[in-house]
Amino acid sequence: MTDLIALRKYLHRNPERSGEEARTAEHITGLLEKTRPSALHTGIAGHGIVAVYGGESSPAVLLRADLDALPIAERNDLPHTSEREGTAHLCGHDGHMSILVGAAERIAARQSTLSAPVAVLFQPSEETGQGAEAMLQDTLFSRLHPKRVFALHNIPGYARGTVLLREGPFAMASIGVDIHLTGRTSHAAEPEKGNSPVPALLRLAREIMDLPADAATHNARAISTIIHLSAGSEAFGTTPGDARLLATLRTDSDEFMDFMKRSTEEHTQALAREQELRNELSWREEFPSVRNAEDCVALIRRAAQQHGMSIEDLPHPFPWSEDFAHFTHRFDGALFGIGAGADHAHLHSGWYDFPDEIIAPAVDLFDTIVTLALER
Repeated sequence: MTDLIALRKYLHRNPERSGEEARTAEHITGLLEKTRPSALHTGIAGHGIVAVYGGESSPAVLLRADLDALPIAERNDLPHTSEREGTAHLCGHDGHMSILVGAAERIAARQSTLSAPVAVLFQPSEETGQGAEAMLQDTLFSRLHPKRVFALHNIPGYARGTVLLREGPFAMASIGVDIHLTGRTSHAAEPEKGNSPVPALLRLAREIMDLPADAATHNARAISTIIHLSAGSEAFGTTPGDARLLATLRTDSDEFMDFMKRSTEEHTQALAREQELRNELSWREEFPSVRNAEDCVALIRRAAQQHGMSIEDLPHPFPWSEDFAHFTHRFDGALFGIGAGADHAHLHSGWYDFPDEIIAPAVDLFDTIVTLALER
């Protein structure tokens, strides 16, 4: 059996960003080959991996982990601190991978007695919202139709080892918008001879920030965040001729997301016409909301109870996004959380490090989820 803590630390020292996970995938593939799966598929949507145990037909259960790290510098000084400048596993994907390797080894050990196939999937490019959909578009999933899909995410701010559950939306949908406004420059002493996009930029920023005000009337919760504003250049004698706005829209309702997107496009076009500006708008890094199936949440609850794990039912979905949503929109499934510690450094912080203490209980939980799912 693999030393999962040593594996986690190796992965932490050697992080790779979204779409660049070649060495990570190679290392995980080597470990999976030792488990002798019925089928092992690699290179899916770049560096994705799917191992199937107990036959090559559609799996009854699929478990998923994510491969990629973040383009953020780590600030920890640990024996396993990232060796790649400006890149680090600050969301815990190193831990998620280690847990799934442990689960795969457990499943492989009883492969001959499985009543139906079970798959483990390692997905690239989760952080950019591109990996899950790309894997599902692969021809592999024209043959594989898992009955249920499960994934976990460590969650700082909750007691270590607590299982976090919620039926329906578990994590918000999100999307980034990138807007360019173009006018005309002029001498700063004669602004009337140009057409600065700054007034439109500021109005548009306010209108985007005000979008969540309509959420309650749509029975939704929403957040809009201005990420970046820029205009002109560092030239005190020249008025701006171009401007750029980046924002992130979030909501627990896919329907309200459509409303926010449509409103953003309408506001942008209306301001551009009014101010006689050219405009370009593009949408980036789209994540649907993660929607948990009731029976899958009940199954996770039973598994956690069998292991005596604390359970907390969440009143609201998390405001962050996870592209496991693409799996839960296509198959019955659930994403659940495991507390990383009440005082643990938050996700995407330079001080974050995955808590190794939750690896073993998470492996136990995944293993029992598979057992219970195969009984149904």
